[in-house]
Amino acid sequence: MFVNGRYAGTAPDANLSLLPGKHDIQVRDGQKILAEGVLTVPKAGSLQVTVRHG
Repeated sequence: MFVNGRYAGTAPDANLSLLPGKHDIQVRDGQKILAEGVLTVPKAGSLQVTVRHG
């Protein structure tokens, strides 16, 4: 998994702590992008995201 272009861990076990705001997310298998999008983290609270492919 990549966040804002930087390696952030291996899905599905990546446990991330992100600052509030928008973040570009990519899930890759080698160079192949399996899923991508923008995640907006709210200023208060927390969230859990599940990405499914297939």
